[in-house]
Amino acid sequence: MAEQSIRGPSEMNFDEPAKNWPMWKQKFEIFLTAANKNGEGEPLKIALFLHHIEERGIEIFNALGLPEEQRTLAIVMTRFENYCIQRRNTVMETFKFGSITQKQDQSFVEFETEVRNQAKFCEFTCSAEGCNQSYIDRMIKDKIILGLENKKLRSKLLESSQDTLEQIIEKCKIAELSETNKKILNTEEDVIKVEAIKSFTVNKTKQPYVNRQRNTQTCERCGMTSSLQHDKFCPAVVEGRTCRICHKPGHFAVMCRKKYSGRRSNSSNYVQAVGGEEREQTGAAVKSTQSVDQQRAADQQRGIHSVNINRQYYDDADV
Repeated sequence: MAEQSIRGPSEMNFDEPAKNWPMWKQKFEIFLTAANKNGEGEPLKIALFLHHIEERGIEIFNALGLPEEQRTLAIVMTRFENYCIQRRNTVMETFKFGSITQKQDQSFVEFETEVRNQAKFCEFTCSAEGCNQSYIDRMIKDKIILGLENKKLRSKLLESSQDTLEQIIEKCKIAELSETNKKILNTEEDVIKVEAIKSFTVNKTKQPYVNRQRNTQTCERCGMTSSLQHDKFCPAVVEGRTCRICHKPGHFAVMCRKKYSGRRSNSSNYVQAVGGEEREQTGAAVKSTQSVDQQRAADQQRGIHSVNINRQYYDDADV
């Protein structure tokens, strides 16, 4: 593999050397292996180290004052590690660890990784003489429980104080997966409800429009063209006509909804009833038209009479 195709680590950030050094060191070791440089001489490997760590690292290397015979890559990296660790503020790192909480929309795996990475810089080991036992797992478990965003899950885990770190992590993953599946199902149900409401609304709005259009064409009582003016003078209502089929008032036989026994086309009674009523209906229609004309004439006469009265009033006033 060509050396030019393998990229080494970028410049190390020395603002937080204790936190950044472990990751940068690991990246450089991976680079040496991938570029097949582990078998090269020490001067070349040190040169590669200084080339990638760049300006601030070169200044620290010069300040170390290593003799030529001690300049191996292992010694140089050990000196850099001591330099970085000495600048670790354990109290501040522990404060940062305690401040970690699961952010909104942050997955549990991301939250767990953040807690574990920060715990590495807190030196959670027993300080008693001869002990040096680590209690990092307990601190990670406590931080995960107390830092969870899901309050319901947090309360449930607090009741399981005897669970191990692995058991707590497993419960958190199961709960997160359950919540994700629940959101997916709720979303699908909402889509189905919305589509159902849209379909119902369209059908509901279309049907009355058809009915209204149908009702404005023909009067259901007399069969004449329906209008607002006609409704006031419908002959079947105004004259109190009675249907000759069902004998109920308010409509003509031709508009009767009751099914007549036998076929209407062959029924002499039906023909007689409808025929006689058609003649009456024609006369009623004429009367209805006359009633409308009479009403208009009366309205005009009242207007003329009102004008004459007002004119007479002003004439008397002039006298």
